Amino acid sequence: MRRLFLLVPFVLAACAQDIGIAPKDSDVPVPADTDVALPALQPDIEVTPSSLSFGSLPPHCAADDQEVTVANVGEAPLNVTSLALDGAGNSAFTLNKAGPFHIAPGESIKFKVGFEAGDYVVYDKVKVVVASNDPDEKTVKVGVAGEGANAAFKDELFIQESASAVDVLWIIDNSGSMSDTIRQLGNAMNTFINSFVNLGMDYQIAVVTTDMANPAESGHFMGPIIKSSTFAPADAVNEFRAQTSQGFSGSPDEMGLSASMAALSAPLSTGSNAGLIRSNATLAVVVISDEEDSSDYGPPTYPNDFPTNPAPYITWLKSLKSNPDDVTFSGMVGPKSGSCGGAIQLVSAAPRYHQVINGTNGVWSNICQLDINPFLTHLSYVAAGLEFRFPLSDTPVNTSPAAITVTVDGVAVPYGAINGWTYDAANNSIQLHGDAIADPGEAIVINYPYDSGCGNP
Repeated sequence: MRRLFLLVPFVLAACAQDIGIAPKDSDVPVPADTDVALPALQPDIEVTPSSLSFGSLPPHCAADDQEVTVANVGEAPLNVTSLALDGAGNSAFTLNKAGPFHIAPGESIKFKVGFEAGDYVVYDKVKVVVASNDPDEKTVKVGVAGEGANAAFKDELFIQESASAVDVLWIIDNSGSMSDTIRQLGNAMNTFINSFVNLGMDYQIAVVTTDMANPAESGHFMGPIIKSSTFAPADAVNEFRAQTSQGFSGSPDEMGLSASMAALSAPLSTGSNAGLIRSNATLAVVVISDEEDSSDYGPPTYPNDFPTNPAPYITWLKSLKSNPDDVTFSGMVGPKSGSCGGAIQLVSAAPRYHQVINGTNGVWSNICQLDINPFLTHLSYVAAGLEFRFPLSDTPVNTSPAAITVTVDGVAVPYGAINGWTYDAANNSIQLHGDAIADPGEAIVINYPYDSGCGNP
């Protein structure tokens, strides 16, 4: 029995060896499975930051460049094939590199993005597109944004002032083509008178015609001087209508400048026309005509070419007041050049009248448009010495209605040539029109963008 127990371990070991079972803790290696492939090495792109903001700068002021880093965090070389800008407004941005680039694993490259706004707009649709051989991210996009905005706005304050008295001489074209226009003027004259009444003005009004051929006219007043001290407002309107209704058979050679010069000079100014010009009042001369002035300064070439310079007339007119700024010449006449269609006939250009209007800071209304009421409202304010042109100390860098705000006593004035404001580039001034003209004592504030340089204002 003892021998049997000694043989059992030997027999079991031999059996195990015969059937291929490895002994426990065997050092014999197990062969690897050669059918399983190892993963290929790949590049992996990383772009920082994911977006750039350049803030707000005036147009044409370059922002400081900002930097973008492209890194390869993979295990194979990264090939950046291109850097490009895409999206609306991308021309406002620049890249200092374009590619291609080869970036080894663990390495990176940097490039710079610049910004310079071309206008007063927001640029927020632009992307920097980085294209590469990254298998998962063929393109990476970096958002870039900036704004063309005003680095500086300027407020300019004006206080409206006015005279307390005004003398007005109307020069009426009484030729045959003017009948409808003169009737409309008479019907709307209450607008002009009521403006003076509302302003508390002491006013005087006289009327002459453009006819210098008829001795009964030729600078003679067509009736008594219409005075606020002697005529009630309604009576003043009726008297004006009567004086402008002198018939429409006046001379076809309309001489408005000569007629006004005759009316305000001796012997008429010291005789039958005496009393219109007062030392304490502003003087407003107003012409309404569908023809250019043909006063005999030359003589002019009829009908549209009037080369004679009316500068001597402007000098004479301003000499009538001790302060030349107290004199204005305004007109409802044709355009400065070209012609336009009138109600009855073609309206001629009126360059001579325009020169006098501009030389005295008067107002012009196109007679072809026949916009009587707005013209009379504006005219009454100007005649009363109210300022409607406000010169700016700097030139606005943007003159659009969205960039400039105008307020009168804190109330916003709309943009527009009728009862609003416009910008006069020739004189770098804001002009108020019609009802928008400030009353005496009111504050006009004009806020506009100006070029303060590319640094801080």
